Amino acid sequence: MIARYWLTPLAAVLMLAAGSTPMRGASLYWSKFPVRTQHEARCMEFAYGAASQQGLQNIRRIPIEVSGSKAGVYVSMSCVGRGAGLQAIAIVIAMGENHATVLAIRDQLAGQIARMVSFD
Repeated sequence: MIARYWLTPLAAVLMLAAGSTPMRGASLYWSKFPVRTQHEARCMEFAYGAASQQGLQNIRRIPIEVSGSKAGVYVSMSCVGRGAGLQAIAIVIAMGENHATVLAIRDQLAGQIARMVSFD
């Protein structure tokens, strides 16, 4: 059961590693946190909304991931529904060459997603 919870973030990291742009001295940071909904699909809507509002380019939206880039930073976001009335968990992964920019973009997206509210 616990393997299911880590499958999505693991897949996101693997997608990052399989990227077509080689990076030297890259920084990779991630954050996981509960969101204000119990539903994984709603959490993914939060991720898409944050990506759009924060100006990510080339946004890719599939059922298990929202990704895009901004200022040389590639971002992958995913969510895991936990069931049993528990809040869903969001995962924001950011990678780029500039350490400070990577952290700033990751924190902007994570902060926005964490503040979103669903009345479900």
